Amino acid sequence: MMNNYIRRITVAGVVALTAAVMSGCSDDSDNLTPVYDPADYITFGTPSFVLNGGDGSAMSRSTLVDKFGDGGVTSFNVWGYCVPRTIDGNSDDWNAAYNVKWPQKSSYSTPDVFNNQVVTVDGSMMSYTDPKQWKAKSNSIADVETSYGYTYTFIACANGGKGRFTMSPASGMGVPVLKFEMPFSDGSLGDNPTPLDHNLISDALIAAKFDHTRRNGKVDLVFSHILTGIRFRFHNHTSNDLTIRSLSFQGRFYRTGEFDFSGADAKRSVKTLSEDSFSGRFDLMTEPQTIPGESSQLMGYSIDNPDGTTLLLLPNPAANPTTDVLALGDNKTIIVNYTLNGEEREWRYENFKLSYVPGANVRHTANLNFVGNEFTLIFQADNDLNWEDGSDNDIDIN
Repeated sequence: MMNNYIRRITVAGVVALTAAVMSGCSDDSDNLTPVYDPADYITFGTPSFVLNGGDGSAMSRSTLVDKFGDGGVTSFNVWGYCVPRTIDGNSDDWNAAYNVKWPQKSSYSTPDVFNNQVVTVDGSMMSYTDPKQWKAKSNSIADVETSYGYTYTFIACANGGKGRFTMSPASGMGVPVLKFEMPFSDGSLGDNPTPLDHNLISDALIAAKFDHTRRNGKVDLVFSHILTGIRFRFHNHTSNDLTIRSLSFQGRFYRTGEFDFSGADAKRSVKTLSEDSFSGRFDLMTEPQTIPGESSQLMGYSIDNPDGTTLLLLPNPAANPTTDVLALGDNKTIIVNYTLNGEEREWRYENFKLSYVPGANVRHTANLNFVGNEFTLIFQADNDLNWEDGSDNDIDIN
């Protein structure tokens, strides 16, 4: 009886197609592993980031992901497009597969190569089930030769959490639009704001490779973070210990972002706050934190977590400090409960607006400076540690 196989493609310098025997399996099954030419099969290189940051320590759902594999992201999902449909949608347009750039065929494409395919990351090995060969109209010498000029587009997402990323159209013809949803719904503010758990927010990633050809070999995807990160640093400019008992960040925030892949770059947008948002309060501290006199410390800092706690939010790319379009949401309020000289106090910064626009793929630090008898607040972008360089520094909130 013929053995049944589950085929899995694995890339680690060379490409191996692993055949795992479903029945009659033995320790000698490794002998069944043929090696396939990567020129014949679609394979993936080790994913990378727009800019890696930090030292890779203290990974958690609410901090910043900066690597794939062990201790980082262990898989990604990919959609692949090559042969578009004819304008009427009734048949494949093989002529438009050859040497045609993505913007010219995106409206007529379907996920004919991959449709939400899971690719597993294990060290330097990328693997997925049912390996795909590069497309060719037929096995004729002429068609195979022509296939080397077919252009492919790959769109990928990772680390968004179950069901947070969805692609439209799911399988039919049309411009791919990837949607991401934050893991909250509705909520309220007022006297009893809806509690929000920042640990539920994954450091979501997207990537795209346009106009890749068979001649290019393996597909190297470069991921970027779609959320903006906010963390807090306490500066104690007094000679006495300052104990921060809690810090809360509340407001109405953007819930849904969309990435339109009609052209050779993703057009980012978010649904307006009136269309789709969530409200509530993030309580960002689990235990009090004492800041000695004349020193500073990140909120959530510990030996095991030197980067502190980062809150991830969906930014609005259309935001402008000179208009009513807000970068992170509205009704934003910071509440700090602290103790100084044995006296418990509360400080609130209500309904503040940013004088600049924090972008996706950037982490920002809100510096809370305790001077005299009150806090002052300054935001700055973390250029030297995480995500991307360039951005505004030492910018006041107004």
